[in-house]
Amino acid sequence: NEKEKFSYFIMLIKNLVILWGWGRNDRSFQGLIYTAPPGWSIYPIQLTDLLPDGKIEERMNAVGQFLKKHKLQKASFLGHSVGGALALEFAYHYPEKVERLFLIDSEGVHSPGPGISDVMKAFFNSFRKKEGLIAFAKYFIRLARKPVLHIKLGRFAHHIDLQKEAKKVKVPTVVMWGEKDGITPLWQGKVLHKLIPKSRMIIFKDQGHDWIIYNPELFWKNI
Repeated sequence: NEKEKFSYFIMLIKNLVILWGWGRNDRSFQGLIYTAPPGWSIYPIQLTDLLPDGKIEERMNAVGQFLKKHKLQKASFLGHSVGGALALEFAYHYPEKVERLFLIDSEGVHSPGPGISDVMKAFFNSFRKKEGLIAFAKYFIRLARKPVLHIKLGRFAHHIDLQKEAKKVKVPTVVMWGEKDGITPLWQGKVLHKLIPKSRMIIFKDQGHDWIIYNPELFWKNI
């Protein structure tokens, strides 16, 4: 009957919440959204909208409110870069709300190595080379509009360490990493993979930190 058909249709829908990386916006991930296979409903979260007042300490509550707003009781989460740290944190605190977790070149393993200024320099150089000077200028202007928030996000991304939480993640997790990531090096991905119980890791040869932006088809082909 019609009721059974509707219930079956609902079961086919896969909800995916995407937490962008630092300073990114919907335009950055258009390729990922537009290439989604049939049956996927995509819910992007831009960090400037999630934390408009720069209150990083309210991040978990903000993600929960986002789910409530969109009437999502449970969804898969994709987190890229600093968005990965947020997704990992949320899966740790609220496993009942997370169907699957996809960590894409994620923050979450603190390194005593290069300082935040060195990491940011590497990020800006990579962005400029990949997307050109005009895109780089627009990106910089976007950061300048909310400097306090972005400084807080940058510090949060560089210093957060979720290795203890990773050991207790209870949801199915896929760790995806670019082999040549210069922002969150491959060894950090391997640490997360080793810590997260029963996780699966996929390494993309010759890809960098933002491979999911430039080659989104790699994500859809591997899930």
